[in-house]
Amino acid sequence: MTEKIEKIIKTEIESAGVEYIGIDLRGRPGTFRLSVFVDTESGISLGECTGISRKLIVLPELEKLLGDRFRLEVSSPGVDRPLKTVDDFRRKIGIELDLKIKQQQQEKRIKGKLVNVTDEFLVVNSSGQEVKISFDQVLKAVQALPW
Repeated sequence: MTEKIEKIIKTEIESAGVEYIGIDLRGRPGTFRLSVFVDTESGISLGECTGISRKLIVLPELEKLLGDRFRLEVSSPGVDRPLKTVDDFRRKIGIELDLKIKQQQQEKRIKGKLVNVTDEFLVVNSSGQEVKISFDQVLKAVQALPW
């Protein structure tokens, strides 16, 4: 069902000039809660989330799938969302990241400032050393939180 929902809402979201990040569907028929995560390069505002919510809630295809009593939430994915695409990483150049990578059949954690991104790899300055990491090695990457 998730794929059908994504297909329905993605076009509406992108037509608003906003990036579709993903959804989380919980509950059961009659009590579904659909959380939709969106973002822009400069961050998403409450007004933008409200506007997208108003567009999505009236889509008859959604009501057909979820019933007429579902709850819809549209929000930012949050500062701690995992970075997945090359564009996600490009937007974080100059920012401190927490990375979990695979290296020689083992997992390794790296914390450092993202200094460069290409289509094949990223470069992180960790403890004064530049570390080149292939995207194939990245298991998880998130913006490091200051607290």
